[in-house]
Amino acid sequence: MTLLSAALSTARIADFSPGGGVAAGASAREFDDTSWLDVRLPADVHTALVDAGRLVEPYADAGESEVAWVARREWWYRCPIPAPEAAPAPDERVRLILHGLDTEAEIWVNGVPVGAHHSMFRPAEFDVTDLLDVGGDNVLAIRFAPIVGDEDVSDVSVRDTLRVRRRKMQVGFGWDISCYLLTVGVWQPIEVRRERVARLGPLSFATVDLDPDGDRAVVKIGARVDAFAADPARLRVHYRLTGPDGTLAGEGPLTGEGRSAGEGPLAPSAYLVVDRPALWWTHDLGQPDLYRLTVSLTGVDGEVVDVRESRVGIRTIALDQSPDQHEPGSRFFRFVLNGQPIYARGANWVPDDLRIARVEPRTYRERLAQAAAANMNMIRIWGGGIYEKDAFYEACDELGLLIWHDFMFACLAYPDDPEFLAECEAEARYQVARLQARPSLALWCGNNEAQGAGDSLALFAEVLPRAVAEEDGRTPYWPGSPYGGNGYASTYDGDTHDWRGFHGTHSAPFGAEGWQDPSGPGRHWHQYAEDVGRFVSEFGFAAPSTLATIEHWNSPAHRDPRAHAWQDRIRYVQGDAHMPLLETITGVPRDAREWVDYIQLIQAEGLRFGIERFRERKPHCSGALLWQLNDCWPGFTWSIVDFDGRPKPAYYAVRRAFSPVLATVKPMRGGAFELWLINDSGSRVDDVITLQVMRLDGTVLRQEEFPACAEPHAEARLLRRFGWGRVIQPRSCYVSISSARGTVPASRQLFADFRQLELPEAELTVARRGVAPGVVELDITASAFVPMVAVEHPHLDLAYDDNYFALDPGVTRTVRVRHAGDRLDPAELSVRALYT
Repeated sequence: MTLLSAALSTARIADFSPGGGVAAGASAREFDDTSWLDVRLPADVHTALVDAGRLVEPYADAGESEVAWVARREWWYRCPIPAPEAAPAPDERVRLILHGLDTEAEIWVNGVPVGAHHSMFRPAEFDVTDLLDVGGDNVLAIRFAPIVGDEDVSDVSVRDTLRVRRRKMQVGFGWDISCYLLTVGVWQPIEVRRERVARLGPLSFATVDLDPDGDRAVVKIGARVDAFAADPARLRVHYRLTGPDGTLAGEGPLTGEGRSAGEGPLAPSAYLVVDRPALWWTHDLGQPDLYRLTVSLTGVDGEVVDVRESRVGIRTIALDQSPDQHEPGSRFFRFVLNGQPIYARGANWVPDDLRIARVEPRTYRERLAQAAAANMNMIRIWGGGIYEKDAFYEACDELGLLIWHDFMFACLAYPDDPEFLAECEAEARYQVARLQARPSLALWCGNNEAQGAGDSLALFAEVLPRAVAEEDGRTPYWPGSPYGGNGYASTYDGDTHDWRGFHGTHSAPFGAEGWQDPSGPGRHWHQYAEDVGRFVSEFGFAAPSTLATIEHWNSPAHRDPRAHAWQDRIRYVQGDAHMPLLETITGVPRDAREWVDYIQLIQAEGLRFGIERFRERKPHCSGALLWQLNDCWPGFTWSIVDFDGRPKPAYYAVRRAFSPVLATVKPMRGGAFELWLINDSGSRVDDVITLQVMRLDGTVLRQEEFPACAEPHAEARLLRRFGWGRVIQPRSCYVSISSARGTVPASRQLFADFRQLELPEAELTVARRGVAPGVVELDITASAFVPMVAVEHPHLDLAYDDNYFALDPGVTRTVRVRHAGDRLDPAELSVRALYT
């Protein structure tokens, strides 16, 4: 076994002017660092200083500008290294592994320089066998170079110049979803490993064949072996695979060609037939069953010198790009899981905090569980962030969420010189090998919106696909997002980013100019009805955080929507981009509460409308990934879960719109509309839909019933077209849908903007009751139509089985509310109409 594996847990940090730390001798073993700040590792500089009371909170009020000086300083970490109990034997070595350095770093051990590192996206590893003293004090010193100098970082082009060559989280340089916060420091653990004879590298696992009926699978198991002090031919590698229930699925040797020590890692492998496998499915189609793979490495003396474990899944994944016969000239872009084409329902993921060192496993689990609970089956890791920590991927594996994974390149034309490409290739090979065995991994994508900024062909067409092919060989690779066809947002091929809604931006084929309509009607969600793309990997409407989160991060003096501090949290444009939409859709709000309510209402309705239109095009459109699930700072963004983890109203609208079974009403011109039935589930739908045309006061003008039948995984089905323009008065009528068996969730469609509705005064009647410790049910009834009902608590974060929903007149809606504790006073829950 590995003789010693110690994570360094403490350090001292200090800052110097550029070059000052070296001049002061901070790299020396005997340097006096007693005046430095003590920190626990891993820790970035900002968090360490905030925790020590030496820095204002960057996210609070105007803290962003007050911490900008950190990026202009040289920062040093000095860490004690445990002393080896005995000198390494001839067949042993000691390695120093710095799993995450942010970013430009030089490293010393006991005053001896061991190397430099230039990427936060792969570890820095050094052989320090001859540098550590037995029984004595050993010291690791790390110098982080200043990120910026005297540049004017208020200029976006200057920030782009600073980030283009740095293999550092791009969003920290400032984005339309984030503040400007350039982190620095140790963001992943530092480890000292004492090893004997050989070590295991990443394990690989792939399903190479699966019977159509799923009764038999063939898997390939592999490992990498670094035989640094042994004849590789005399080493033995053994695997053991156990099923989700703990039963043995198979075991045996991994074999491969022997090599001499120093010729690079071995790659022994084996094939295994698994009968009646428990398949890994997305949570909406089955169980995400996981097997446990254990690989052991035995040395020449029969002693086990290394062991690795991984949780793996038996599943196949493919990207179907066959011609779409029903839309000539186009191709599908759909994922096929275990032979079954699926509709990808999901969201884009951004780093959950710009200070990523402090994101904990439980946070990943909570946020991704929110995605799964919102009926999502895919998460896209966006290319402006990071390759996430292991806990993120473990949660996706366990929750049954597929991952579309960008490489970390975004919105720039990246260099193609040999030095830069070599660094990028090392990064890609490390990450692909690291993640290859994850059952949740569905796609590697070259970049986010970089093709539109420049070609970078060597990187996206050669370096990255070669790394995926050689380090993985089975996960599909896609050059960029958006990409395909005759433009960067083609509707005939590949994936598209649809920003007609909210931004009013229209893409164009190669050689033509795109255009933008910034008016309220030009940015209306109705624009989504014109989208005929194959796979919509970005679309969205922005909205502020919940009021509780706004109040958490903004002092009372900074909570006025008209004030600079409030407006400064809107980074997608200068000034208030919401005013044209407000004027068009809701009317201008009178105060801060209405400002939040109205824009959140627009976001919720816009996302619902877009998702329904995209899903009505199944299978011609086979995916809708909204922008975005989460936040990296407490700003006003497109997220549906804010920085503090609180769902916005749009979260609940998305959850309803992503229901695997859904009936939708698609409005047409002149008061006409279509009724569609969608079934993404693995079960047959056999129900009866009741469709009502109603006045806002509850008067039923027309009612019809229709059989709602659909086979599992069926194409979206048009049930009927209605030409009821004479019946529907847009300002005073809407269409409501319900079903006899409840298989098809209730839904509704308005035909005018909220400000145009002739809403009667609605009275809400609420009956509250405690049904269990920490559980309350509310029966809510409205006397007239209410566009959005909100159930809220003044200070507790609660779990609602539904919230922020429209309510039909005379219909009672029961909402169940849970508190993690055992006490919840029903009287403290308030119910209000968010828009009247």
